[in-house]
Amino acid sequence: MRAFYGEYIAHHLRDPDEVAELVASLAARPRRRLRHPVGTDAWIKLALHALLPWPAYGRLARRLIGLRP
Repeated sequence: MRAFYGEYIAHHLRDPDEVAELVASLAARPRRRLRHPVGTDAWIKLALHALLPWPAYGRLARRLIGLRP
């Protein structure tokens, strides 16, 4: 799992400075939402959560990180 997450973080997550700037700008807004997805991976995760039934989403997530179903 360490190898998976190491590669995932290095290649798929946004620049921490970019995320920090977004968080600061969102905190300064008078109206706030509960969630603000940042990056393609976050939007894909939300879409899969909405489209797939929980058992299928769980199987997919386990397969992607290398765990057996």
